[in-house]
Amino acid sequence: MLHLIFESTLDQAIFERVALGDVFLLLDDAVFRTLATGDRAVTLSEVLTRARCLVLEDHLTIRGLNSAELVPGIEMIGYEDFVGLTLEHAVIQSWRS
Repeated sequence: MLHLIFESTLDQAIFERVALGDVFLLLDDAVFRTLATGDRAVTLSEVLTRARCLVLEDHLTIRGLNSAELVPGIEMIGYEDFVGLTLEHAVIQSWRS
């Protein structure tokens, strides 16, 4: 399953629904939660043991962030990769606040 996470709060309930082999992509202000110094860093590290975590590079850049600030293991992708993910996954779940 592909999870599209737009929520900046990044509620624990979202992570509880990420299964082994899932992919989750953080977009918009949710990218702030990917910071290694952030309050969700430990949780993200745990989720990375069972799922792939991605952020859109443009969404980081526009917010003045860069890859060196992310929790290790989080991958940056471009829009072409995002489109490819939507084609690969039959089930897509969007999380919005």
